[in-house]
Amino acid sequence: TPEIGPIRNKEILDNFVATIANDDSFKFKIDGTVNVSKKVYNVVDDKEGEIDLLITNNYDQAIIIENKINDAPDMENQLVRYMKYVQEQEFGEPIPLEEFKKNVRVVYLTLIPNGKRPNIDDYAPSFSPYTKLLEDAKNGQDGDILKYRSAVDSDNTKDDLVKFLQKCINGLADKCSLKKIYLEQYQTLLKHLGGKAKMSELGNKVIEKIYSDPTLLQAAKVLYEILEPNKGTSPKVIDKYINNILFPLLKNNMDFKDYKDITNKTYPVVWARTKKHFLYACAEHWNLEIGFGHHNQEFNKNDISKYKQILSQSIPSEAPQEDKKNWVYVRIEPITKNGPMQKFLESYKGKIEEIKNAFLDT
Repeated sequence: TPEIGPIRNKEILDNFVATIANDDSFKFKIDGTVNVSKKVYNVVDDKEGEIDLLITNNYDQAIIIENKINDAPDMENQLVRYMKYVQEQEFGEPIPLEEFKKNVRVVYLTLIPNGKRPNIDDYAPSFSPYTKLLEDAKNGQDGDILKYRSAVDSDNTKDDLVKFLQKCINGLADKCSLKKIYLEQYQTLLKHLGGKAKMSELGNKVIEKIYSDPTLLQAAKVLYEILEPNKGTSPKVIDKYINNILFPLLKNNMDFKDYKDITNKTYPVVWARTKKHFLYACAEHWNLEIGFGHHNQEFNKNDISKYKQILSQSIPSEAPQEDKKNWVYVRIEPITKNGPMQKFLESYKGKIEEIKNAFLDT
């Protein structure tokens, strides 16, 4: 940036490129022709997009950086659309695909090495020449073109932005400059965010372990009952963990997004609604809860009977419950002996779809 100062820019850019992209097979040439652009607007196949950071030079070399430090979701065909734009448009005329393979790298940048990766298997067939270049990295390991980097490498296996910032700080001669203070503050912020993310990741691993064994789950419940004065609730961290997996599974089929305003359930996913009632799914009391609620109007006996029947037909293993004519629901204990919580919740997606269709048919 201009604030860093022109004298040190080349050194900083050298360090940055070395941190994120350079390896034995790719050396990005840095000279006066380098252009660093943020939010590069582009149109590919009539779809608009913005590359978070694009570094190019006059030698048909490019580094495409997709910033996921804030854990933003992937857009449709995101990386391959950017690749196609760079290959066909960025250098004035299309460059041959073989040259593109040698001279372009894609960097997927996350806060910590948390397993987040692009949805390569979902890319459209029309992008297949570019998708093939990324397939060797879809397991989360670096490939020839796609590289995974993080702001804070808690695994200590790769260079990261914290180390890059330290190189920048070390290179500043003025020990009290605003530039140095700015970089130190940014480095501190990344460490703080990375530490929180790592603790959250470790907490999620503990939750997965608890839910892998009925004995562990029961022991956790008993311990929580002893220590927690607010009896009858489940820890918010567990509700949040389950709902953070559940929400992305169902959100594309929600018929509206204002789910927080119509129910006091903890971070629910509202799956469908009629004028009077709605279907929801969420974590509740250590379990997955699927049920029906209403808009300020109690269920009558016919409603309760109807909704219990719908739930029983799709989830016969669980007995439907009711709560003061306000809720009709089933609760499923998510024991995950045969896989992680993600797979357990995915297994109920189809059942919720059945319940939704039966609900709307009535």
